[in-house]
Amino acid sequence: MDENPKTIMTGFAPLDFLVAMVSPSITESIIASWDSPVYELVEKSKDKGIRGINDFLQTSGGMDERYLFSLTKVTQEIFDKLFKGQYKTLKELRDDQAKTRVITDPYTYQSNLNYTLFHYEKEQQDREEKIILIDSIFVNQ
Repeated sequence: MDENPKTIMTGFAPLDFLVAMVSPSITESIIASWDSPVYELVEKSKDKGIRGINDFLQTSGGMDERYLFSLTKVTQEIFDKLFKGQYKTLKELRDDQAKTRVITDPYTYQSNLNYTLFHYEKEQQDREEKIILIDSIFVNQ
């Protein structure tokens, strides 16, 4: 999973030639078949909780630039605003979180990070832009 699925070379010249010539028409199916094992690993990792997700993020699938898998720790206040729909983007959430961090004592701020959001980017088929999906929310102990 360390390679880009658009440029995988099999070493079998006729197949490589066909992939190079036909690739534009089958790129989406190649990427979909490449994505499937990554998302399966994510699902298995979530079963192990935040420790499983941290382990997954250290794998090649977890570090792949196409998905931008990431964790964001948030306070109860930010979490409440998120569920009320006050944030439309992750940037808005992070900006609000940064304001809270500035006005709060560092120790108090760290102890108030009660939740961890596991999120990633996904390309929308009907749009040209990518969206960020919050996949899971973990309660920090």
